[in-house]
Amino acid sequence: MKFSERLGLFKPRTKLEKDQMPDDLRNTLWSIICDETFGRLSNHNNGYGNGPSALANFFRHLWRDFFKIPIDNLQIYDGKIYPEDAYNYVRKWFFDAK
Repeated sequence: MKFSERLGLFKPRTKLEKDQMPDDLRNTLWSIICDETFGRLSNHNNGYGNGPSALANFFRHLWRDFFKIPIDNLQIYDGKIYPEDAYNYVRKWFFDAK
């Protein structure tokens, strides 16, 4: 708590609840995740026609190591992922999290 808040000269903008995240914070965090992961990872394979793209690898690791769900429901063809379903799954998980 800042000195001015302790003296009652300035009130904090929001009071954070222990088990809740304010919508503006959740939206900002999601935007950062989108910019720093989905926006930066290429969906092109390594140029030699073999191996998955960086985006496909990201979703494969997320599915296998974080969500602990089978990766066979990811739509990966010729090393490229069709990310709409995967992206929507992650987004729903993020915004539904408590």
